[in-house]
Amino acid sequence: MEQLARPAIERLCEQDDLRYPDGPAGLVLVVLYTKAPKALHFKFGELQRVGKKHWHKWNADFDDVAFRKALVALRTGRPTSEIAGQRSWLLEHGDTVYGGGVAEDNALAVAASGLKEEADEAAAWTVYNIIAMLVNLEFKKLKTSGTDNV
Repeated sequence: MEQLARPAIERLCEQDDLRYPDGPAGLVLVVLYTKAPKALHFKFGELQRVGKKHWHKWNADFDDVAFRKALVALRTGRPTSEIAGQRSWLLEHGDTVYGGGVAEDNALAVAASGLKEEADEAAAWTVYNIIAMLVNLEFKKLKTSGTDNV
């Protein structure tokens, strides 16, 4: 999955207009799957700050923010941009209010933090869809091999 996603996500990280002023040129991505024993964490691009003008704004734990976005997406089964923008009643005390987490159900969620919310969400959807593709291809192999059970 990472080999397929890394080139596209690193290109996102290189785009100045997708970063906040003096923000990092990278992001942290978290994958949560309910049947996995722990979250997967990936780093893309350069997480060092590119300037000191707004240093106080970027003293953030991107891994923690991405993890909290993924938790909201997993619990609600929806993208966090939708929850924060149109379904705020689903937010609970302590939830992050940022976009960048994605899910379509309550089993798999992917979230990113480090770039602008729209870019974080694009990176998350990229990984989410690659995971879905790979899982569905494996399932298709099982079906065509004559297996009746997963």
